[in-house]
Order: sequence, then C-alpha cells, then structure tokens
Amino acid sequence: MSETTTIDDVRAAAIVNYADSIMEKLVADAEEKRPQQLLALILDHPNYLENQRIEYLSHAQAKVKRWERAAGIVNDLYIGAFEPNNPYTRALFTAIFGVELPETRGGMVCAIRSHIGANLFHQLAADRAATLQQAIQAGRQAEIDAKAAVHAAQVENIKDAIKEGRPVSGGSVLTVARDLGFEVHPRTASSLKKKLRSIHDIDGNLHFTVEMGEASNNARLLFLSVLAKLRGGA
Repeated sequence: MSETTTIDDVRAAAIVNYADSIMEKLVADAEEKRPQQLLALILDHPNYLENQRIEYLSHAQAKVKRWERAAGIVNDLYIGAFEPNNPYTRALFTAIFGVELPETRGGMVCAIRSHIGANLFHQLAADRAATLQQAIQAGRQAEIDAKAAVHAAQVENIKDAIKEGRPVSGGSVLTVARDLGFEVHPRTASSLKKKLRSIHDIDGNLHFTVEMGEASNNARLLFLSVLAKLRGGA
C-alpha cells in the first residue's frame, strides 16, 4: 500500500471490484445463453444493468460493514459465505484483510481463526452455537404453543356443539370430558371412540347412533355428565 493509498481506498476498490466482477460474469453468461432475452430486457429497462450493479455494490458494502466486527465474520463463515462456490465474497474478504481463504472447510476455519484471534474465535463460535440452539428451541416451543392453541379452539367448538344440542362424535365427547377433568375408564373411552358415532341432546332427549353393537351405558352417562357440567357452568 503506497503512502497515498488509505484503507478506505482499498475498501472502496474492493467493493467496486466485487460488483463489477459479478456483473461481468452475469452479462457474459446472458450473452452466451440468452442473448435475445438480455437485449429485450435492456431495451425495456435501459437502466437494468446499472441498477443491478448498484445492488451488488450495496451487497458488498453490507458485507464489509458486517466484517468490521469479528462476530460478523464468524457468522458468515458458518452460513457458508466463504465456501468455494462464493468466489466473489472470498475475493472481497481477501482484498479487505489480505487473508487468503483455503478451499477446504478446515483451512478456512484456521485462516479466519488466525485472523481474528483464537480465543475470540472460539468464544464467538460458542455464542453462535448457543444462539442457534435457542432459536431451535424457541421454534419448537412456538410449534407446541400453536398446536395447543388449535387444540384448545377445537375443544371450545366441541363444547359449544354439546351445549347447543348439535351432534358430536364419541371421540369428541372423550376429548371434552378429559379437558373438564373427568377420569374416564379405558373401557368407556374405547366405547366412546369405537362405537359411538354421534350423540346429542334435544330438549332433554338423548339421541345417538352407534358404529357397531351398542355403546356402553357408561359412555352415555359420561356424555350426560359432560353436558350437565357445560350447561351448569354457562
């Protein structure tokens, strides 16, 4: 670096080279594979190529800004930004820091660890792993909460149907009974699920249909207990 060349000059030149290199590759590929489409695109949008270049300049500026912090470098390493199939990002990193990145994963890790310091690298890697694990757990909990909310809504709909005298299945009666805190004997539960196709109460008269055989008296009594609790609590 000459006396008149500053770090900012190096950074600016690297950013411009990043955008120009990508644009050169994109245009070359388009001219080879889709020349008519490229020409039509430029005719319809005269500023297309320049707008694309500006977008890549913005991408490069964001990367370099992110790399001002060691955490940004470590994060990009673990999301694959420096893999061999990202030659422009690798070249930008090398131009900014003077660090050659080997093509192997282990080599890249060693080079970046050496660049930012081993202790800091390991701390940041551990922090990132912890953050990732927290995000995974939060996602799982959100999924559990969402399923619980759907189940709760379904149970409330069944409760409304029972109170209003609309037919419900034996399995639905079992679900509501357990939600209300009733202890249901396994044989009664089986009768509800396997034999009782539908059941409802109209003006104190119990109406039900069965799948096969006959639903147990306990199954019908449980329905009446559920109905009484629901209507009594209304």
